[in-house]
Parts: sequence; structure tokens; C-alpha cells
Amino acid sequence: DLLNELTGVDVHAKFKRALLPVGECHLGIERRNLIEICNPEEACFVFMRNRSDGQVHLGVWHNGLCVHLSWEGVKLEPLNILRIIYEINFYRPKL
Repeated sequence: DLLNELTGVDVHAKFKRALLPVGECHLGIERRNLIEICNPEEACFVFMRNRSDGQVHLGVWHNGLCVHLSWEGVKLEPLNILRIIYEINFYRPKL
């Protein structure tokens, strides 16, 4: 919903499996709808792969922070904190 609000583009249909609830995110097939970028851009996807267990987590880059859902609720975190736990890649949707 945040990406839709920021860009005006509804990406739900292209990214159904990536937008599942916390702990159920699956990104494999959705990558065909994405362009990998080197640095974060406003409203891009932030793909986070947990360094310890390999689980994938998804966020959105907004105002210099990653907005993502956790079991505690919505979090806004800088990259230096996220990189302690996750390997990070940035993608923008092919529109």
C-alpha cells in the first residue's frame, strides 16, 4: 500500500507472493517484474535476506529509510542497521 501511495501505481497484481504477511514472503518468480538497482531510490523495493537463516523480507525505501513490517509492527530503519542482519538488494518495478 505504501508503494501505491508513493507512486500512484498498484503493484499488487504483479507481486502477490512478495506481499504476503511477515514470514510468508516468496520472491522468486516476482523478480521478472523488477529491475535491480545499485543504490536505493525513493519508493524502491528493499529485498532483505537474513544472514543467519536465509529468510527473505521485503521493505520499501522512503525518505532515506527502509519501511518494513515486523512482528512488532511497522519499522523505519537505516541501511547501516539493516545490514547487520540482512544482505540487501534494491529493485524498482518494471511498469
